[in-house]
Amino acid sequence: MVRNNKGFTLIEMLLVMVIIGFLSAILVMRATDYSTEAKTKAVKADLHTLKTAVEAYAINNGQTPEDGKIEDALTSETNRLVDEVPTDPFGTGDYGYDTDGTNAYYVIYSVGPDGNAKPLTAGTDTVTGGDAPGDDIWVSNCKEYNHGG
Repeated sequence: MVRNNKGFTLIEMLLVMVIIGFLSAILVMRATDYSTEAKTKAVKADLHTLKTAVEAYAINNGQTPEDGKIEDALTSETNRLVDEVPTDPFGTGDYGYDTDGTNAYYVIYSVGPDGNAKPLTAGTDTVTGGDAPGDDIWVSNCKEYNHGG
């Protein structure tokens, strides 16, 4: 009897599918890494822009915007410093903004890749910005970074 060997065996097809699945998984993991890296770079650029706008606001008004009032302060018709305050690509809303209560010091922060913000507080010692405990990304005019927990 003569066999017709024109097709692939089940084992060959399964082997090819396993290899394709393995390569796809590697590509998805790499794409996820690039996505997080791109979001981190976008956050750092946004925070730099917001810090510059808050500093300009402080020069014009003698103090930084009040807690929770960053968008109103920076986008008002009379004192427009930015067209809009961008949203945090890692979170579900706006960047965090907190002052020391006297509006002399402030911190602007992103929740970072884990999507959970640590409690952030503007302080008074030595800090110019960077990565908070955890993975929060922040900028400040503070001299100390207190994250409260």
